[in-house]
Amino acid sequence: MKFGSPTHRLQAHVEQAGKKLGLNVTCVFLAIASFVHIEIPDSTDYELRFIKQYSGLDLDRSLETHEIYLKVYNDKWSPEEGRKRLATLMNQNPRYNWWK
Repeated sequence: MKFGSPTHRLQAHVEQAGKKLGLNVTCVFLAIASFVHIEIPDSTDYELRFIKQYSGLDLDRSLETHEIYLKVYNDKWSPEEGRKRLATLMNQNPRYNWWK
């Protein structure tokens, strides 16, 4: 959402990642907020997250985020490696200024 990814794809990706981790995940994405419900199978534990994020457009970092997701999803990187790379990506400055 932060870099301009289409929200209908984000919902599918988050739910697929949850299945890969063995969790039941349900997402609702709205214009500036998201609700993520995570349920652990064979247990009564669940977690509901409310995420508020303003949309933006940064196609460069959107592409890098998707590449990190694919490498973790396809078991080329560990989830910890993906988390580290996402943290680095979130902290770096955009390649282009707003006026470019």
